[in-house]
Amino acid sequence: MIQGRVCVVDDDASVRRALCRFLTAVGYEVATFESGAAYLASTASTAPSCLLLDLRMPGMNGLELQQRIAGTPHGVPVIFITGHGLGEVRGLAMAAGSLAVLDKPLVEDTLLEAIEGALEVSRGLARPESAKRPESRTPGS
Repeated sequence: MIQGRVCVVDDDASVRRALCRFLTAVGYEVATFESGAAYLASTASTAPSCLLLDLRMPGMNGLELQQRIAGTPHGVPVIFITGHGLGEVRGLAMAAGSLAVLDKPLVEDTLLEAIEGALEVSRGLARPESAKRPESRTPGS
């Protein structure tokens, strides 16, 4: 049974392939995109979903994509992934509404916990009676 849809946006093809294999194996529907522009050009899904978004990409970076999708049909809960422990950018991502910022290489249990939290938020956003966004949480808290 599919547990939810995870969209992976990362400019590194090996990261996209690895995440797709892992997340598909544990039961998620996975869509991968090489750039923010490719994600924006895709058709938005009505299924509960979340976005695994690389912070640093050529062209539109992760923070710029997060700002572009806020309040649009593409606007889904965001989990940032990064290979660069940038404290200032991490703070900006969380302030902009990201549910978590995870460091590469990703820890499987932490990643899955963050995805489940994001999908719960997505399910809440999908219900019309849900007018209030649940509190943001980070893995392990």
